Amino acid sequence: MVTVSQIVNLRAPALVVSNYLSDFENFPEWDRSAIEATRDSEGPIGTGTRFTVLARHFGRTVHIAYEITEYRPAVGFVAVGTGRGFRVVNEVRFTSSGGVTKVHWRSSVKLRGVAVVFAPVLKTAMARIGDSAMDGLRVYFSSLKRERPTRSSRPALAI
Repeated sequence: MVTVSQIVNLRAPALVVSNYLSDFENFPEWDRSAIEATRDSEGPIGTGTRFTVLARHFGRTVHIAYEITEYRPAVGFVAVGTGRGFRVVNEVRFTSSGGVTKVHWRSSVKLRGVAVVFAPVLKTAMARIGDSAMDGLRVYFSSLKRERPTRSSRPALAI
């Protein structure tokens, strides 16, 4: 299993950040590797909510089926994703002080089958993807008082 951790400070209340990040349909707005995200379950977002994320990694398009397995608004959530040849666990926690929310994002990936050939480069690639995603969050939240950035206005992430 390969694990990377990212931290980003955002000028927004923890509940706003939590609500935004736990709705995976927002991923394409801030994560350059996300192409599309759809919600696969009904009802309010919480434990048991499912999403499908279409992303671009290692030059390939991958489908990731996520389920939120733990959810505490403004505190954190855990989402488990599965795709062809891998399983990912995203643990996201929030701490807030003085109008700034610190996001602690930890991703752990376990490769299966032929995907294990990517193991030697996985940690470096995950760190790049995570850095880019955190940069995207900074841009998104800093633009809330201004015009929202569009996906086409952001440079593409090359992996």
